[in-house]
Amino acid sequence: MTLPASIEQLLADAIAHHGLTSYSAEIQALARATVLLGVEPQAELPVGTSKLGGTPDLPNTLTWPTNGDDKLLAFLGQIDLASLPQSGLPLPPVGMLYVFSDQESGDNNPHWLGLYTEGGQLHPHPVPEPESFADENQDEPFGQLAIVRATASVSLPSPLDNLVRVADNDADAYGELVQAFLHDSRQKEPTSRMFGYADGHGDPVGQTDRELIICVQSFFANKRAFMNFWDAGSMTLTAARAPLQRGEIVDTRATLFSH
Repeated sequence: MTLPASIEQLLADAIAHHGLTSYSAEIQALARATVLLGVEPQAELPVGTSKLGGTPDLPNTLTWPTNGDDKLLAFLGQIDLASLPQSGLPLPPVGMLYVFSDQESGDNNPHWLGLYTEGGQLHPHPVPEPESFADENQDEPFGQLAIVRATASVSLPSPLDNLVRVADNDADAYGELVQAFLHDSRQKEPTSRMFGYADGHGDPVGQTDRELIICVQSFFANKRAFMNFWDAGSMTLTAARAPLQRGEIVDTRATLFSH
């Protein structure tokens, strides 16, 4: 996934601003495209709108996925692919990406990623019964957040993964550079995003071989937790990188991070 020319220039300027020009070639070679998802609470949305939480809008050919015990996985979101910046992204330009996951452990959570490109009519799914959810702590869907902005940006390897080997006195500057491209300045809460590197967890091989599909952040507004993963953490879904470059979503994993 190549970076748009405008984003490449922003990255070059940011590298200089943070005093990291001696690492410029290495940083630029490892940079990946990412899409920041700006959200806001909206109770009513047209069918097929990109959103996190709420209930899904499904075609007749799909049903709400379950875990191995016939309990519903939590609905994390649906993304209208036509609403994303299209430069270099590995998914089709039109269609809907559905994201569901359990939250039972830190890693290897039951999950389902669905890519629907057939163009059939979508229908709002009724709110499930409280006892139908796989997570015993969840008795209703997450609060609904409309995705109101999808902004192209840059994803760089986490300092924890040591893919960019900076001197100790430059480590803080590199960490600030990484974070500078991962936040939607128009919202207070941490920014959910698609593609690029997953959150760093000290696994440089895993970061090289895998690609983020979506990272859904906890979100609080108006004294309400619309989405909350453990202690204000995030749910990250990744896939094998090489097949994704061919448009194939395989070897997927769902990981909870507590921040």
